[in-house]
Amino acid sequence: MSLLRASFALCGILALANTLLAESALVEYLAYLAALAAFGLAAWWPDPLPPPPAPGQWSAPAAGRERAHAECSGCGREVDAGWSMCPYCSARL
Repeated sequence: MSLLRASFALCGILALANTLLAESALVEYLAYLAALAAFGLAAWWPDPLPPPPAPGQWSAPAAGRERAHAECSGCGREVDAGWSMCPYCSARL
């Protein structure tokens, strides 16, 4: 349980204690609403994201490696040589 969830749960407990000590019905209802909101936040608060990867974890891309290009016979645009269909004019390559 994260510290933020624990603090929301503690606020909910304190709001429930406030309902027992309230002398006014309005204060009692507001304390119930505060307790409901605090317990709801404690239950459904999203977990934090994991830390980003270390700077040296990912390798740099190969500098000399380029993709092979071809020319579409239908529209004349440059496409990858491994493609079987032109994404621009839908002609077979």
